[in-house]
Amino acid sequence: MLALCMVGFYSCSSDDDDKTGTEGNESAIVGKWEVSNQNAAYGSFEFTSDKKYIITQRTTTPPNGSRSVTRAGETYIIVIFGDYSSLSGTGNEYTLNLKEFGTIVINISGSGATITVNGETYDTNKAPEITTNKSKTELLCHEWKFDKSIINGEELPSEYSYYRLVFTETGTYYSEGTFREEPIESFSTYGAWEWVDSKTIKITQEGGTNTWEEETLEETFVSTVQKLTDSELVIYGIDNSYEYEETTTYLYR
Repeated sequence: MLALCMVGFYSCSSDDDDKTGTEGNESAIVGKWEVSNQNAAYGSFEFTSDKKYIITQRTTTPPNGSRSVTRAGETYIIVIFGDYSSLSGTGNEYTLNLKEFGTIVINISGSGATITVNGETYDTNKAPEITTNKSKTELLCHEWKFDKSIINGEELPSEYSYYRLVFTETGTYYSEGTFREEPIESFSTYGAWEWVDSKTIKITQEGGTNTWEEETLEETFVSTVQKLTDSELVIYGIDNSYEYEETTTYLYR
């Protein structure tokens, strides 16, 4: 199901960013900050250049809700995704407002940083960025929104009411969406992506949740990039169980 969803039209997000109060060199916070404290509540904090954040939180209690995904084994990973804005920036310290999460403070020092959440401070190290196909990686890495699929030359009505897909430059993959048909169903997936070669993307979904099944969604599949610009992404996908032939068109909105 979700691998098939990858073949469709995504258009670059045009959500308005909240830039109120932005100060300092905000680009310094962009990246994935992996928590190094043992047994810490959080696994990583990631910030993208288009003002999205992805937080992973560890728990041994099965999570509920479409914002959460799980991994195989006994440890569950809650993924919190949303928009952020900068409240202030002085020197290497930044105070950020993470919508649907709260205010955090990040203090950067070299390749590491401390991140303070509700008075608790976490030590983090910055994850390396993907260096393969640098120019294509820069085009790929932002939020894309599903619009429509054109299959074998025929445009089909979209079954999705909202579906977004995010690639980051540190290899994080995240998607979430809902279906139009009653009853309204939702899903989210989380995992990693990498270039196989200059035209092929490999995606490994480490987990996911949906409202129609209780099982964790896990799979690995590859997608051939047919077109990639700052506003268009056209892909043809093959997963590990079947091959499907669809041509797709992407429009910026």
